[in-house]
Amino acid sequence: NSEPVQPTLWHDYGQFCLRTNMVDKAEECFREELQLPSARESSSFDTLLALAGVLLTQSKTPKGNKYLLDQAEVLLHTALRQQEGGEDNSPAGGEQKEQAPAGSANTSLCWAMLALLYSKTKGLNSDACQNCVFKAAQEKRQISMGNATIEVDGMTHLVFCLLDLSLPQVAADALAICESISPLDSLLCKVQTHYLLREYSEASEVLAEVFELCEHDDVRPFVLQGKIHYKMGNFQGAIGSFTHVMSINASACTLDVLLIYGKALLHVGTEGSVKTALDVFVFACQKCPCASTWLGCAQCCIYLEDFANAEIALTEASVLDAKNAKVWAYTCILSLKVGRFGVAESALEFVLLENLEDATLLNVIAKELAACSMHRQAAQVLRKSLGVASSGETLKLLGDSLFLLGSKLEAKTLYDNLLSEHGSDIGSETSEAVRKQIESINLEFGLAAVPAA
Repeated sequence: NSEPVQPTLWHDYGQFCLRTNMVDKAEECFREELQLPSARESSSFDTLLALAGVLLTQSKTPKGNKYLLDQAEVLLHTALRQQEGGEDNSPAGGEQKEQAPAGSANTSLCWAMLALLYSKTKGLNSDACQNCVFKAAQEKRQISMGNATIEVDGMTHLVFCLLDLSLPQVAADALAICESISPLDSLLCKVQTHYLLREYSEASEVLAEVFELCEHDDVRPFVLQGKIHYKMGNFQGAIGSFTHVMSINASACTLDVLLIYGKALLHVGTEGSVKTALDVFVFACQKCPCASTWLGCAQCCIYLEDFANAEIALTEASVLDAKNAKVWAYTCILSLKVGRFGVAESALEFVLLENLEDATLLNVIAKELAACSMHRQAAQVLRKSLGVASSGETLKLLGDSLFLLGSKLEAKTLYDNLLSEHGSDIGSETSEAVRKQIESINLEFGLAAVPAA
C-alpha cells in the first residue's frame, strides 16, 4: 500500500484494545504508532501518556518488573520535553501558538503521571513525587462533566483520563493520591473503577453515597446505575435508569449508553419494549450511525416482523462493517424468515468464516434453519455453538437435528449427555421427551433401556 499509515489509526486501535481488556495488544498498537516516521518527528502526546499508563498497569501483574516503570518514566519525560519545548503534534503545525493552553494542560498531565510513577518508585512523600504533585496543580483545564463544565488540575484530570482509557487499576492509584478532586467526583470515579473491574456489588454500594451528594439534574450517577444494572442482569432497573437520563438530558446519552439501553429493552422482549428499543436505536443512528446502531434497528424490525426495514438496516450495517459476524447472522435469520434460502446459506458461510462466538445467537440461527428443514446446516451451526459454550438447549437441538438426519446413535450420545449434565436445568416435559427419544433409539438398535429418572 503506497498510502502511509496514519498514527491515529494505531492510537484508535490501541484504545479499542484497552476497552476490550486486551492490554498487551494495546501496548503493541501504541508502540507501532511511535515507530512511524511521522510519529517520531513529533510523538503523539496522547499515545505517550496511554503507553505509560499501560506499562504501569502491566507492572502490577505477577510478571511486572521495575523495567516497565523505567520505560514509563522515559516516555513521560519525552512527552514533557515535547510539551515544554512547544512542539505541536497537530496536522496544522503553523498554529502551535494558538494551542498553548492545551499544551499547558498536557504539561500538568505529564507532571501528574510522573507523580503517580514516583509514588510507586520513590514514595509518596519523596521530594521527586511532591515536586511533581506541586507542578501538576499549577495549570487548570476546563472539562465537561455531566451537564456542567468544571475546572480541574493535572492530578484530577489524570484520574478522568485513565478511566476513559479503561485503566481502572492505575486510575485507582491516581485517585488515592489526588487531594484536589471534589468528594462527589471522587465517589463517581470509585464507582467507575469498580465497574471497569467488574466489581458490580461494590460499585452499587459506593453509588448509594453518590446519590446523597449529587444534584437532582446530574445524570452521571443514573448512567452508571443503568450500566451496573445491565451487567447484573437487572434489565428493568437499567431501563428505568436510562429512561430517567433521557428525560433529563437526552444529549447526555453517549453511544455506549444508547446501545446498552436498547439491548436492555430487547432483553425484556415485549412488543412495547421492542418498539421503544427501535426508537432508541434510531436516535442512536441519528447521533452516531455505525454497524451496531443499524444492527439494533434490524433486530427490532425482525422481532416486529417489519422485514423490509430490517433489510434496509442490515444493508446499512454491512456497508459500515462487512466483517461483522452478527450482521451476517441476522441477515441469515431474516433471509430464512422471508424464504430466501440461497441468500441465507451465503450469509451463513460468512457467519462461520467470521467466527461468531455468541452461542445464544448461533442457537437462534439453528432454530430458524431447523424450522426450514435445513437440518444439515443447523447441525453445523450447533456444533459451532457447542464449541463456544455447552448448554442443555444446544445439546437438545443438535440431538434433534442429527436424529432427523439419520445419525441416531450420535443423537443418543448427545441426549445421554443432556440428561447427565443438564438434567436438573431442563423442564420435566423436555426431559420426558428426550427419554422417549432415547427409548426409541434403544429399541431400534437393540440397546439397553434408559434408566428411570
